[in-house]
Amino acid sequence: MIWLTKLLNLIRSVGQKLNAPMNAKALTWWMFLLIFGVGFCMGFALNGPNVSSSASLKTPADSTQFYKTLYLTEKSNSQLRSQIWTLQRRQERLLNDYEKAIIRIDSLRGATLQREVDRVFRHAK
Repeated sequence: MIWLTKLLNLIRSVGQKLNAPMNAKALTWWMFLLIFGVGFCMGFALNGPNVSSSASLKTPADSTQFYKTLYLTEKSNSQLRSQIWTLQRRQERLLNDYEKAIIRIDSLRGATLQREVDRVFRHAK
Protein backbone atom coordinates (compact mmCIF):
# COMPACT_ATOMS: atom_id res chain seq x y z
CA MET A 1 0.00 0.00 0.00
CA ILE A 2 2.93 2.31 0.68
CA TRP A 3 4.18 1.94 -2.89
CA LEU A 4 0.76 3.10 -4.16
CA THR A 5 0.99 6.24 -2.02
CA LYS A 6 4.52 6.88 -3.30
CA LEU A 7 3.32 6.40 -6.88
CA LEU A 8 0.48 8.89 -6.41
CA ASN A 9 2.88 11.39 -4.81
CA LEU A 10 5.24 10.95 -7.79
CA ILE A 11 2.37 11.62 -10.19
CA ARG A 12 1.39 14.75 -8.24
CA SER A 13 4.95 16.09 -8.18
CA VAL A 14 5.38 15.48 -11.93
CA GLY A 15 2.07 17.25 -12.52
CA GLN A 16 3.18 20.23 -10.45
CA LYS A 17 6.52 20.41 -12.31
CA LEU A 18 4.64 20.34 -15.61
CA ASN A 19 2.46 23.11 -14.18
CA ALA A 20 -0.65 21.21 -15.22
CA PRO A 21 -3.79 21.01 -13.11
CA MET A 22 -4.66 17.52 -11.86
CA ASN A 23 -7.86 17.41 -13.89
CA ALA A 24 -6.23 18.32 -17.21
CA LYS A 25 -7.02 15.84 -19.97
CA ALA A 26 -3.42 15.17 -21.03
CA LEU A 27 -2.28 14.58 -17.46
CA THR A 28 -5.22 12.26 -16.84
CA TRP A 29 -4.18 10.09 -19.78
CA TRP A 30 -0.56 10.25 -18.71
CA MET A 31 -1.51 9.17 -15.17
CA PHE A 32 -3.62 6.34 -16.59
CA LEU A 33 -0.80 5.11 -18.82
CA LEU A 34 1.72 5.30 -15.98
CA ILE A 35 -0.49 3.39 -13.54
CA PHE A 36 -1.46 0.86 -16.21
CA GLY A 37 2.17 0.36 -17.25
CA VAL A 38 3.41 -0.06 -13.69
CA GLY A 39 0.54 -2.41 -12.89
CA PHE A 40 1.15 -4.45 -16.03
CA CYS A 41 4.88 -4.74 -15.34
CA MET A 42 4.31 -5.73 -11.72
CA GLY A 43 1.63 -8.23 -12.67
CA PHE A 44 3.82 -9.78 -15.32
CA ALA A 45 6.82 -9.87 -13.01
CA LEU A 46 4.89 -11.44 -10.15
CA ASN A 47 2.52 -13.79 -11.98
CA GLY A 48 4.04 -14.35 -15.41
CA PRO A 49 6.27 -17.36 -14.67
CA ASN A 50 3.68 -19.00 -12.42
CA VAL A 51 1.01 -19.03 -15.12
CA SER A 52 3.28 -20.65 -17.70
CA SER A 53 4.24 -23.45 -15.32
CA SER A 54 0.72 -23.95 -14.01
CA ALA A 55 -0.46 -27.57 -13.91
CA SER A 56 -4.00 -26.57 -14.83
CA LEU A 57 -2.83 -25.44 -18.27
CA LYS A 58 -0.94 -28.66 -18.97
CA THR A 59 -3.69 -31.11 -18.02
CA PRO A 60 -6.91 -31.14 -20.03
CA ALA A 61 -10.11 -30.26 -18.22
CA ASP A 62 -12.12 -33.18 -16.86
CA SER A 63 -15.50 -32.79 -18.53
CA THR A 64 -17.05 -35.43 -16.26
CA GLN A 65 -16.23 -33.37 -13.20
CA PHE A 66 -17.55 -30.25 -14.91
CA TYR A 67 -20.90 -31.86 -15.74
CA LYS A 68 -21.12 -33.43 -12.29
CA THR A 69 -20.60 -30.01 -10.70
CA LEU A 70 -23.15 -28.50 -13.07
CA TYR A 71 -25.67 -31.25 -12.22
CA LEU A 72 -25.17 -30.78 -8.48
CA THR A 73 -25.56 -27.02 -8.87
CA GLU A 74 -28.80 -27.44 -10.82
CA LYS A 75 -30.04 -29.98 -8.26
CA SER A 76 -29.23 -27.56 -5.45
CA ASN A 77 -30.95 -24.72 -7.31
CA SER A 78 -34.01 -26.91 -7.84
CA GLN A 79 -34.17 -27.73 -4.14
CA LEU A 80 -33.83 -24.04 -3.27
CA ARG A 81 -36.62 -23.13 -5.69
CA SER A 82 -38.81 -25.79 -4.08
CA GLN A 83 -38.07 -24.44 -0.61
CA ILE A 84 -38.78 -20.88 -1.74
CA TRP A 85 -42.10 -21.98 -3.24
CA THR A 86 -43.03 -23.77 0.02
CA LEU A 87 -42.10 -20.72 2.10
CA GLN A 88 -44.10 -18.42 -0.18
CA ARG A 89 -47.19 -20.65 0.15
CA ARG A 90 -46.71 -20.76 3.94
CA GLN A 91 -46.40 -16.97 4.02
CA GLU A 92 -49.61 -16.62 2.00
CA ARG A 93 -51.47 -18.97 4.37
CA LEU A 94 -50.20 -17.10 7.43
CA LEU A 95 -51.19 -13.78 5.91
CA ASN A 96 -54.63 -15.17 5.11
CA ASP A 97 -55.00 -16.49 8.68
CA TYR A 98 -53.86 -13.13 10.03
CA GLU A 99 -56.43 -11.27 7.93
CA LYS A 100 -59.16 -13.67 9.10
CA ALA A 101 -58.11 -13.12 12.72
CA ILE A 102 -58.22 -9.34 12.27
CA ILE A 103 -61.70 -9.57 10.76
CA ARG A 104 -62.84 -11.81 13.62
CA ILE A 105 -61.39 -9.47 16.26
CA ASP A 106 -63.13 -6.54 14.59
CA SER A 107 -66.43 -8.41 14.80
CA LEU A 108 -66.05 -9.18 18.53
CA ARG A 109 -67.13 -6.61 21.10
CA GLY A 110 -66.61 -6.08 24.83
CA ALA A 111 -66.85 -9.19 27.02
CA THR A 112 -66.81 -11.52 24.02
CA LEU A 113 -63.49 -10.05 22.91
CA GLN A 114 -62.05 -10.37 26.43
CA ARG A 115 -63.11 -14.05 26.65
CA GLU A 116 -61.50 -14.76 23.26
CA VAL A 117 -58.25 -13.04 24.32
CA ASP A 118 -58.18 -14.99 27.59
CA ARG A 119 -58.83 -18.25 25.71
CA VAL A 120 -56.01 -17.61 23.24
CA PHE A 121 -53.49 -16.62 25.89
CA ARG A 122 -54.43 -19.55 28.15
CA HIS A 123 -53.87 -21.82 25.17
CA ALA A 124 -50.51 -20.17 24.43
CA LYS A 125 -49.20 -20.86 27.96
